[in-house]
Amino acid sequence: LGAAVAPVAAMFRPRRPRRRDSQRRCLHVLAAACVCAVGAAVLGSVVSVVGISAWTALPTGGRRSFAAGLITTVAGTSPGLAGWAGGAACAEEVVYRTKKQAPRIPKVLAVMLLRTTYESVEDWGAYSDMASYQKYFALQIRDGYQSFRDRFRNYDLTMLYNTTFLEASADGGISNRFYFSFLNDAQWRVIGRAVKSEQDRDRFGRVVGDRLYRAIIKGKELKSDVEEDANATEEEKEVARKYQRIGIWPALGKLPKTDKPDEVLRNAGRILGYLKEQGYCESFEISEPEASPKGGFRFRSFVREPANLETTRSLMRSNDNFAPRYDQRILQAFFADCGFGSSFSDSIAGGLQVSEVTPAPMPNGILSEWSLVPDPEAGL
Repeated sequence: LGAAVAPVAAMFRPRRPRRRDSQRRCLHVLAAACVCAVGAAVLGSVVSVVGISAWTALPTGGRRSFAAGLITTVAGTSPGLAGWAGGAACAEEVVYRTKKQAPRIPKVLAVMLLRTTYESVEDWGAYSDMASYQKYFALQIRDGYQSFRDRFRNYDLTMLYNTTFLEASADGGISNRFYFSFLNDAQWRVIGRAVKSEQDRDRFGRVVGDRLYRAIIKGKELKSDVEEDANATEEEKEVARKYQRIGIWPALGKLPKTDKPDEVLRNAGRILGYLKEQGYCESFEISEPEASPKGGFRFRSFVREPANLETTRSLMRSNDNFAPRYDQRILQAFFADCGFGSSFSDSIAGGLQVSEVTPAPMPNGILSEWSLVPDPEAGL
């Protein structure tokens, strides 16, 4: 188990320069030991979901703070581990009916979104230290797991409990869209406890969107910080190498800055098209621009089946509407580059236009109503 857990657990942390720091190495080993201990306690049940994969979904180079947070969580909530072990029933239950296959998303996309969100929390300073954030994240995962399991009980989630499959796929389970959304939901609920005012939440969302927009323009290679152990066996080294390179977030290239509504929306379509190619959504639509009485223009956009649709639905209902809105925040960063201030309202819908067909299309996407106004300081 140790040989499989260590590289998976480090896969979603940014690669940092290697340092010979004995204290840092000891904390890393201790944190891995804690994860293995949790895994041993619930192996055959929810180890892959809450023990290993929850750790892998915390993309950070600050391993000291993470180790401290994880150790505190495991040590301080050991009675709660029985709740995690409740997943054993799901792994071991006899299935008498055919279950649906859960939709999947690319590993690179999942890592990029989870990691960017995490790094934004760290830069924002929402928590006094990241150990606190990671403690609350782990507790949110633990407390929300039963609800996650019940919500998707009609889907085949056995891959999340199969350590052999998870090791072979090298993605910690996050390519399962429902599990990715579960982790993403937990992130934003924990962030919402520290970022409380409406203005701060809007600003935080824009920080996340700006980071993603810059990464789209420049591209990014995603790597873990798995270090090769000189004392490891060849088999262990091979497993570690498997997890080192996560993949490439390709560069779209710099988009032209323009104040012409048609060209602005054409380039907005290029961004959404890029996201579609990365597996973020199934399709998208953008309306024609309409002149605004106060200057600027308005338009509507619709993104069908975004990767975190389940997250958005849940957070709109029960997190004071504080949700990631990744595609809208990315577009806001682009609009700011073009000299426009932007605002939007959104809702779950079935398409760009209100349908008069009965029955109405299934609400499977996000409809956004946009308003853009010239603002020379928007990009500053």
